[in-house]
Amino acid sequence: MSGDTEHHNLKVVHVSEQEGEAEIVIGFLKANGIEALEDSDLPHSILPANADSEVYVNEADYAEAKRLLEAREAEAAEESE
Repeated sequence: MSGDTEHHNLKVVHVSEQEGEAEIVIGFLKANGIEALEDSDLPHSILPANADSEVYVNEADYAEAKRLLEAREAEAAEESE
């Protein structure tokens, strides 16, 4: 996903509401071979803030990324029971 020419092929795969969650999701996807990036409505700052951040993947990777994230959520839900 390098260069601005590819941004039109990106899809939101996850919206995080908690600080740091997007970085965890991106790391998980990258560990599974899917490039991802984050975009937030907030300007970059050194101060912590709460805001929704969107995690984007290439359109070609969207279905696999969504499957991986859903499987991860289901596994986490099972562990918490």
